[in-house]
Amino acid sequence: MAQGYRKAGDWDKLQRRLAQIIAGASKSVRIIQDRSDIMRDEMKSWAPVLTGYMRDHITKRNLPDGAEVESEAGYSGFVEFGTSRQADQPFFRPPLYHNWEIIKKMIASSVRK
Repeated sequence: MAQGYRKAGDWDKLQRRLAQIIAGASKSVRIIQDRSDIMRDEMKSWAPVLTGYMRDHITKRNLPDGAEVESEAGYSGFVEFGTSRQADQPFFRPPLYHNWEIIKKMIASSVRK
C-alpha cells in the first residue's frame, strides 16, 4: 500500500481525489475540442485566398486527448513562413497563439472550481 494511505478512510479519500482529477481532465479535453472549432474558423479567416483551396482545407479533428487543427494544403508552410521569393503570410500561428492563451485560462478556471 502507498505510504500515507494506510487506513480505509485514506483509501476512500484517494479514490475521491483520483475521480476529481479524471473529471478535470475530461473537462480540459472538452475545452480544447470546443475552442479548436473557433481556432479553425479564425485560421480560415486569416488565410490568404487566391483559389480558396488552402482555406477550404483547414480542418479540425477531435482526438481522445484533445484536438488537431491542420492545413491539408501541401504549400501551407510556404505561405505561413514565406520563401526566398515570397514574404510570409501567417494565418496559422496568430490564431493558434491567441487561442492557446484562452484555452490555458479556461482550463485553469475550470480546475479551480
